[in-house]
Amino acid sequence: MSIFRTGIALACAVALLPADKAQQERVFIQATEATEWVRSYCEREPDKCNQAADLWNGFKEKAAFAGRLSLEAYQKYAATGTLDGLSKSAYTASGAMAASQVAYNEPAPVRPLVDTLMREDMQPAWRGPKAR
Repeated sequence: MSIFRTGIALACAVALLPADKAQQERVFIQATEATEWVRSYCEREPDKCNQAADLWNGFKEKAAFAGRLSLEAYQKYAATGTLDGLSKSAYTASGAMAASQVAYNEPAPVRPLVDTLMREDMQPAWRGPKAR
């Protein structure tokens, strides 16, 4: 389905492109200038670019931590069937895994109930109008 949506989006984009040669050249020049403007952003705004780089590095560190945590939990669970005994180092930076260490208890089997209907339960609750 995503291939179909992608094809529709590409067809719409192509349909919106100009057919006239002069307009095509103008669109090409504008696209080239926009690309150059984006590429030179860090030269124009070095403070914001450095701030964005710091944020990106922090995000990468958090992603690496989440990956290590997930891998360790998966390996421990695959080996023992429980998450008991994971290393404390994985949990000191965040208490995210504390809730997932709750033991899973199998529910008690449900037994079917027998002979639970009373005589009143078998009577219809409503009857139509009496015939005259």
